[in-house]
Amino acid sequence: MSISKLKELTVITRLACQKTPNCFHWLFSPIKLLYRLIRQLNQKFRVNVWVISGKESPETPIIFAGNGKNKNYIGTLAFDSSCNEINMGKIRRGNLPKIINKKYQDYFLRILEVNNTSHRVSDAEKGFLIPCWISQEADISVDTATLRKYEKQINKWNLQFEMTNERYQFDKFYNTMHLPYITKVYGNGAFLMPYENMKKNLKKCDLLLIKKDNEHIGGNLIIYEKDVPRLWSLGIKDGNTDYLKTGVTIAIDYFAIKYLKQKGYKKLNFGGTRAFLHDGVLQYKKRWGLQIVGSSKMGFLIQPLTKSVNVKNFFLRNPFIYIEEDKLNGAVFIESDQLCSQEDLKKIYKNYYVKGLSKLNIYLFGDNERNTGEIIPPELRERMSIQLF
Repeated sequence: MSISKLKELTVITRLACQKTPNCFHWLFSPIKLLYRLIRQLNQKFRVNVWVISGKESPETPIIFAGNGKNKNYIGTLAFDSSCNEINMGKIRRGNLPKIINKKYQDYFLRILEVNNTSHRVSDAEKGFLIPCWISQEADISVDTATLRKYEKQINKWNLQFEMTNERYQFDKFYNTMHLPYITKVYGNGAFLMPYENMKKNLKKCDLLLIKKDNEHIGGNLIIYEKDVPRLWSLGIKDGNTDYLKTGVTIAIDYFAIKYLKQKGYKKLNFGGTRAFLHDGVLQYKKRWGLQIVGSSKMGFLIQPLTKSVNVKNFFLRNPFIYIEEDKLNGAVFIESDQLCSQEDLKKIYKNYYVKGLSKLNIYLFGDNERNTGEIIPPELRERMSIQLF
């Protein structure tokens, strides 16, 4: 039975259930259970497929299969905010490569959501497996130069903090800080935590609020998981990003570290971050000296289908972290004639290496007959490689 037919049966069942005495409602339980089961299987084995193209270059689209929020994120990476899309419907996951190879040949990228734990990129696929999210932690057991630096700035900005578990403060935070900020910053790619899901975890959370002139201007929920607390849900008053200029996010992280350190914790998880190295959140978190400690189960299998200018531009603009042989590596793409010296590589390493990566790989576009291995600084040769792309 199809999911649409089952939905019709569910509506009929619900109406019949309303007209039936409560003592006989158990008769309808098998139908409800069957509907939930088929819906879960449908979500697991079938996936939405979109064709995404730039408004200025509609003749060179991307084929994307996966979650709608992730589709919006990938569209922004490829075409900024100006893109068109066509929903091609749902396709069985097992049939995806065959159908896409047959029907969608005139595209420059194929991007499929896959399970990182079960998928391995073969030589024939010629692609990269990028986790949807990475997780990072900070060692908060010792004072650092970064902490001392921001302490002076926070005092200059006259920022203070408050810890609370009051329900009304949480409701205010969720509605006037968290939702407005996440919606404004991430737009149609925002993953919004439902209110009820967040509320049921409040017993194992602290709400950290930042005050300026006795006014709450931002905050974050700290959730206590096992031995490592995690910064869970950021919010800024009314979604007003002008508060960023007054150091509200720096103050949140600073006071969270100081507070948790006093409670005896040695590490703090800074939550999930996209695995693209130009991501603003990832770049911001680098200042705290974080280390990657894990990645999400789901990822993007990104495969170039042509050697077009569009493929080159996508990779040049979007360096990323990817999985290879169960290790996380960084990938940075540059034109071969732009790589001239060891100083160039030192600068690339400083800008893009993140603690926890096994290696940072430089991919060159164009012909390059030099022995590129010789220009890698000796101190970086175990953590960097150069390859033609």
